Amino acid sequence: MTPYEIMVSESQERMLIIVQEGREDEVKRIFNKWDLPWAEIGRVTETGRMMVRNNGQVVADIPAKKLADEAPIYQREAREPEYIKNVRAFTLAGVADTKDATGALKTLLSWPTIASKNWVYRQYDQMVRDGTVVCPGSDAAVIRIKNDSLPPLSDPQITVQESRGSIEKLIALTVDGNATYVYLDPYEGGKIAVAEAARNLACSGARPLGTTDNLNFGNPHNPEIFWQLRESVRSLAEACRVFNAPVTGGNVSLYNQSPNGPIDPTPTVAMVGLIEKPEHITTQWFKDAGDEIILLGEMIDADDPLMGLGGSAYLQRLHGLKTGTPPRCHLEKERELHLALRALIHSGAVKSAHDCSEGGLAVALAECCISQQIARDTPRLIGAQIDLTQSTSAQELSAGSAQRASSPQPSPAEEEREKTPPRLDALFFGESQARIIISVSAANAIKVLAQAKILGVAAAHLGTVGGAALRIKAAQGEVDCQLNEIHDLWWNGIARAMRD
Repeated sequence: MTPYEIMVSESQERMLIIVQEGREDEVKRIFNKWDLPWAEIGRVTETGRMMVRNNGQVVADIPAKKLADEAPIYQREAREPEYIKNVRAFTLAGVADTKDATGALKTLLSWPTIASKNWVYRQYDQMVRDGTVVCPGSDAAVIRIKNDSLPPLSDPQITVQESRGSIEKLIALTVDGNATYVYLDPYEGGKIAVAEAARNLACSGARPLGTTDNLNFGNPHNPEIFWQLRESVRSLAEACRVFNAPVTGGNVSLYNQSPNGPIDPTPTVAMVGLIEKPEHITTQWFKDAGDEIILLGEMIDADDPLMGLGGSAYLQRLHGLKTGTPPRCHLEKERELHLALRALIHSGAVKSAHDCSEGGLAVALAECCISQQIARDTPRLIGAQIDLTQSTSAQELSAGSAQRASSPQPSPAEEEREKTPPRLDALFFGESQARIIISVSAANAIKVLAQAKILGVAAAHLGTVGGAALRIKAAQGEVDCQLNEIHDLWWNGIARAMRD
């Protein structure tokens, strides 16, 4: 190969790393242990120039700033798509409230977007080197970077324990994205993708460390497509800064379209986090009968006229509608929720934690009941009894009355809205953001509610773990499902879709 081919080749499975001077041998030992090829190819200098030599001959000498700080930036024409006007104008006036919440929940759980992804992940080895602590199926997978992942230091004065004692780490990983949200509002949709990834890490007991993204869009020469791309990237950057989870790499796939049109704009976000101690590892499924179930965050976003139903799985699956402004994502509120959850986990009070996302509260509760696998084909099902009948107003359901007490008096319009009971479909299936379901022992429930208030996070008691069914009662209607039935719909949803 010529020097030009070597320098511009896009061959895969390569990574360039910069090593602190004097620690080169440590890195080389790691590569050698795992039989990975490596080559030391250069050195960082203070010349401000990138110089490439081949067999001693200079073949490139370039000002470094021209490749980085002063690289050209394309400012293509960007135009908001026409369909956005209809999205913003959509209301629920023409959408009938659900008359069968139980049937709607079953339909959502069997939809491949929400159904268990076991048909996919069971086709590969999840237990390589037996370092998997939490397998696929919870909010985030957790792996253990074992002590023997690094070779012992060669210095005979350093014991194996000393050389490996600080190595073992617990790493949580998750991938998230919602193309429908981004199609309807690229800015909010991008924020939600990052926020949900960070929320999933928080539910596992982890704090974010870094992010990688995968940006899938149509032809950026189309001004409407470029607007989607620009708004999405802007929101991803903003959200990653809020969660202190910098994008360390990723890839971009453009021109994804056919004669029928472009794909929905689809930025996916993978985030990795660190769990400080083994006892902080948290999973999404309920643990013991008699535990109390608490919602962290507001039940419904009272400032959202669509009450979390815009772009929701419910509208798509039950009404065939892909429209409406998606739920608002308040990044600072999300960050405070995650901090509060980690504090509660570190206190030892939290037994399970699961975020509310696609499908809303009812789907999240169902997943808490049916998602634990104790063996390959043996689920552990544990029910829940949820009673919302004592909370009939939007203000009470928001569980934010304590916070509102110190806020300015609401306007007459706000007061009128708060007196109106929310729609049943919004209550059960709305996808308002910044919400997490936790379970705690009965002895800790009052303490956790008090701690949440101190931490500035809305919290509401929902019900109790136990039984062989999921029952959710509200003033407007109820869900009543046998766990065996909904587990079958959820666990085998994708396999049935593939057969069909």
